[in-house]
Amino acid sequence: MDRHGAIDRPIPVGWATKTCARCGRSFACGADADSCWCDEVRLTDEQRATLAELGLVGCLCRECLEGLEPRPRGETTAPAMPPTPT
Repeated sequence: MDRHGAIDRPIPVGWATKTCARCGRSFACGADADSCWCDEVRLTDEQRATLAELGLVGCLCRECLEGLEPRPRGETTAPAMPPTPT
């Protein structure tokens, strides 16, 4: 898996292939395993509030999770998605 969580080789035992609830990209998820890359991501209270407001169901890929910007107060549209790597 690359640094974005995208799958570029076999995923570890106990991990699953999931689709990002935000961008639709496939990525390796270890949330149901002993540990996952997402354990390393630290979200601010504002970022957590933005996630709750977006109402996304499911996991996010590393790029979407790390790139999540807090929504300014009163803004009704979702924050911009991070650029797709080339």
